[in-house]
Amino acid sequence: MEELTSNYFIIFIPIIIFSITIGMKMFTGKDIHDITYGQAFLEIPIDLLFISVTLTITFLTKSSGNVPLGVILLLFEILLALFTVIIWRHSVEKLINNNLVSCGALGILNYIISGISLTGIIYLNTL
Repeated sequence: MEELTSNYFIIFIPIIIFSITIGMKMFTGKDIHDITYGQAFLEIPIDLLFISVTLTITFLTKSSGNVPLGVILLLFEILLALFTVIIWRHSVEKLINNNLVSCGALGILNYIISGISLTGIIYLNTL
């Protein structure tokens, strides 16, 4: 039972943190308009990847046997985060220039990258 609770904790804490982050970005101290919503939506994959980095550190510290794989995953997650930030910058530029097809394609690519990363590390943390 304790392991089951721990697994739910690993999954739900990032969701709660993510929700708080998005809420703060969208509703604090900004005059909201369409571009702001679009930029915030395009920024979500970056937040997801940094949650993945946090979960990778959790995986790394769970057991001394996880250290070699955990370090490799952590470096990989950081590289993915860098790649995702670069894609995000280009997608926001496309949004501002009203090139919505390119913006959407880059945004979808970022969601796929961060979604796969987050799903994989959540799975590893539940083992």
